[in-house]
Amino acid sequence: MKRVQQYLRQLLPLVVMLFTAAHCEKERADCHYRITFVNHSNKVIYVDWTREEYYDSGFPNPLNSPQFYKIDAMQTSRDALFSRDCIEYKFRGKNPTDTMLVFVIDAEVLANTPWEQVKEERLFLKEYKLGLEDLQKMDWRIVFSGAD
Repeated sequence: MKRVQQYLRQLLPLVVMLFTAAHCEKERADCHYRITFVNHSNKVIYVDWTREEYYDSGFPNPLNSPQFYKIDAMQTSRDALFSRDCIEYKFRGKNPTDTMLVFVIDAEVLANTPWEQVKEERLFLKEYKLGLEDLQKMDWRIVFSGAD
C-alpha cells in the first residue's frame, strides 16, 4: 500500500502538468489572452483593467495580488493584463462591451490611500479607454512613459 501511495505522489505532478497543458490555448490572430504592458517610467506601478460598464460595481484592489499587477520601473509585464478567454470575446461575445478601461496606479498612492478612495477619486496616473480596434492598432501592447 505504501508503495502505491508513493507511486501516486510521483505521478500526480505529471498528471496535473498534462491536464494543464491540454487546456492551454495559444494566441491566434483573432484570439489574444494578454496585453503586454511596458512601464517606461521611473515609478513602480500597478495596472488593472475592467469593462467600462463594470467600473462602478467594483474590481479588486491590485495590492491583493501584486505578483500579477505590480510592474517595476522600466519593466515589461505580460501577466498584468491577462484573460482566461480571448480578449476579443469581451468585445464580440454574449455580453459585448465597447470599451475596456486600463488603469495605471502609482504604487505609493496605492500603499498609502484606501482602495475605495483611489477608485472614487480615480487617483490614477493614467486611464486608458480602449476598444478592440485600439488594441489591434497598438498590437496588443501598451507603453506607459509616465509623461502621458
